[in-house]
Amino acid sequence: MVDGSYLSVTGSLSLMDRIKMMGGYISPFDGMNEKGLFIAIAMINKGKVLTDPKKETLTSVQMVRKILDMAATLDEALNICNSYNIDFFPGPHLHFLIADANGKGSVVEFSPEGVKVYRKDNLIFATNFVMAPGTPEDFVGKCWRFDKINATLPGEGNAPFTENNMMNLLENVKQTLNKGGTEWSAVYESTGNLTVCFGKDYSQPYHFKLGK
Repeated sequence: MVDGSYLSVTGSLSLMDRIKMMGGYISPFDGMNEKGLFIAIAMINKGKVLTDPKKETLTSVQMVRKILDMAATLDEALNICNSYNIDFFPGPHLHFLIADANGKGSVVEFSPEGVKVYRKDNLIFATNFVMAPGTPEDFVGKCWRFDKINATLPGEGNAPFTENNMMNLLENVKQTLNKGGTEWSAVYESTGNLTVCFGKDYSQPYHFKLGK
């Protein structure tokens, strides 16, 4: 998924808009590849990041694109994160939520000390605050959206949740402030199914099947 405003797309579907939208492939905000490797970004407080002059530097969306193109597992994605510098300018500071088809997931953050990883077995999620190297107890009360997700999702070992109740949860934690808030909500499944709701309209979900 790509935010067209970052590509200067006006929504008119003019020829220029269509040309700009062709650049969406290299500017993903979230996505899943043919191996079932998922990644999404979320804004967190701005901070400095470690820069190694021996490493190539990528922008945040270039890093996301490379992970989707090259990684099949969480470990491979983490190796990519550690192999490059990241430059968030001129955009916001971000962290990555990454998970693979084997059920392994982590939150990846970039700090003055380097790449930091928050892991949690079986079930992991993130909103908009720094998590690594914290513990679940540290996160209580930091974000109402995080607290609501934490209270809603089934505990480890329970039956898996469905696409419908995941989308209902995303609706319940949508953001309505800050220039319009939530632009889209997406549920990716390792089977390749994708459900998306746009513009906080949860009455009209769009369903897609991601191919290899």
